[in-house]
Amino acid sequence: MKQTDYNNPLISVIIPYYNGEKYIKDTLHSVLAQTYQYFEIIIIDDGSSNESSSIYLHNLLLEVNDPRIKYFKKKNEGLSKTRNFGITQSQGEWIALLDQDDLWSPNKLFEQVNATLENVNVAIIYTDAIYIDEHTHSSNKLSSKIQPHHGKCFIELLENNFITCSSVMIKKSCIKEAGFFNHKYKYAEEWDLFLRIMENSKNEIYYINELLTTYRFHNLNSSNTFPRIERITEIIDIISRYMFDKQYVFLKENKILKKNLVNAFYTCSKIALYEYKLKKMSFFILKAIKTSPIFTLFSIINDIAFKFKNLNILKKDQNTSLVYR
Repeated sequence: MKQTDYNNPLISVIIPYYNGEKYIKDTLHSVLAQTYQYFEIIIIDDGSSNESSSIYLHNLLLEVNDPRIKYFKKKNEGLSKTRNFGITQSQGEWIALLDQDDLWSPNKLFEQVNATLENVNVAIIYTDAIYIDEHTHSSNKLSSKIQPHHGKCFIELLENNFITCSSVMIKKSCIKEAGFFNHKYKYAEEWDLFLRIMENSKNEIYYINELLTTYRFHNLNSSNTFPRIERITEIIDIISRYMFDKQYVFLKENKILKKNLVNAFYTCSKIALYEYKLKKMSFFILKAIKTSPIFTLFSIINDIAFKFKNLNILKKDQNTSLVYR
């Protein structure tokens, strides 16, 4: 087990904070309860709009009174800039990202530190995760929905982001080499950074097949408050960046990427139609057709089939209700 002293921590835990008083206490205590204790915690209040939220955090940190915690407060700049700020203030060799409402199991950092000893080329270490709602009711674990991968898996990561952000521990030198978080992205900034790290063919991803992270989904998640069409266009931007780069010319014929891109364009066209933005709808449909006419046709057929299926269910329900009337 690799250890340092408390003044020279191996791991820096970065927790951005914004109006997060509802869950931050549980989140913080899940870090302090780790069996591996050689870490620092950097909490950055990203200009919380509610002053009482900032006061709550300040009082909580006074109550905890742990010298390993560094607290900063700055103007609101968004998640990417806040994480970047935290990383620049860190001392650790490894950066562990944690959102203000998520939780870690006690052995999470211990298992990840052990993983650093097994492969000198590992750049990103992530774990399986369980999803819970705001009432702590759990749903399926992430690995039952998305196939996990490890090793040199840049293409698999581009095809589908299989990493839960609060589960990751990333080598800080790799973050610096990749150029930190790109603050132009508000939804897909984590996926973008993971991909840029994996552009370096030496870097590898290590997967720990244990439920060591708890992701809490609720209405105030940043991913839920961001407009849907903006989220999808970020995904389009990232996939397109690689598919149409001469360095990655082989990706042009990747069927999964083509299908993902068509689905994204087609979904944007439907959103534009619902908003009566016909020019924008036409733009996205043409983009889908240009990417793959076949996959676009499949998307349209599947959409029509789904609507007919729902229509038949509705008719059956109406007939049933007439009988009982």
